[in-house]
Amino acid sequence: MTMQIPDDFCWNGKDDWELLGIQPRLLFDPAAYGIPVGSDRLTACYRGYYCRFKVEQEQLKLDRLTVFAVEGIEQPPFNGIRPQHVKKPFLFYQYLDLEFSLPYSGTVWLGQAPEAARGGGMHEIVDYREMHALVFERGMLIRTEDYSELLADIRAQTDMSSIEKVIMACELTLPREERLQYEFR
Repeated sequence: MTMQIPDDFCWNGKDDWELLGIQPRLLFDPAAYGIPVGSDRLTACYRGYYCRFKVEQEQLKLDRLTVFAVEGIEQPPFNGIRPQHVKKPFLFYQYLDLEFSLPYSGTVWLGQAPEAARGGGMHEIVDYREMHALVFERGMLIRTEDYSELLADIRAQTDMSSIEKVIMACELTLPREERLQYEFR
């Protein structure tokens, strides 16, 4: 499978968190807001869109939306913002500075990959130097859980294989339903 263009996340003073998992559902679906999405030309983005999310004053927001164009259809404004038409190398639209509050209730897992792993390639959950679970209720951040120390302890185990470390990290940080989604990262 081709590596997919990931959603990214701004939180806690850092703008380069990787979105590792979500439960129970997607944070945002353009179709629910009447935004047409095309995905037939780009194998790196089967969904046809990707997002940048942020937490600002404990509120979960959609900050930027990039939507691949549907030929012959003009993209509508969203949250009072008209999309910018961009072509390089594929035709897409970008909605910038949306500040759209999301009513999401659920958990989001974020990770900071090691410097050597950033900018491309896949890495295992145990490779993340920082990992946090953010719990939201109707779009408001109500709790965070820090798994960074736990992952460091697992990485330090010398009597475990790499796969055993990954399995242990998944068992201790992700609920069963999320483990199934993580396998596709």
